Amino acid sequence: MPAMADITVKKNDGSTNIVYAAKVPSAGDDGSAMWRSDAATHPYAGLKPEVRMRSRFTGDRKKRISEIIGTYLSYATDTTTGVASARGGVKVQLTVTVDQEIAQGDIDEGISQLTNFIVDPTTIRVALKQGYAPT
Repeated sequence: MPAMADITVKKNDGSTNIVYAAKVPSAGDDGSAMWRSDAATHPYAGLKPEVRMRSRFTGDRKKRISEIIGTYLSYATDTTTGVASARGGVKVQLTVTVDQEIAQGDIDEGISQLTNFIVDPTTIRVALKQGYAPT
């Protein structure tokens, strides 16, 4: 299993790096790992962008399921009290199921192709930003 580490991603401008700092490593099977963008200007840790990931076997142990949930909250500060609170946001949830009875090469190729498809900058990202599937 990979070691917990900070993960650097590009902002929407395509050139600025944002670091999601490794905050909590997984404690083992079905335990969540958590990263948070501490550079975000959000005033409280609970409002900062974060990503969690966990993995586990299915009951029959024939498949591994990995789940990634990322949240990016929008917030506003009450002008009377000065307290910031979430006003909505973006949530990305991805579930990956991998049969454990296939060749590692097929697992590697499937994961690479399908995750690269999701981050396609000209079709899929645009469709997600606009909220409509490609026509």
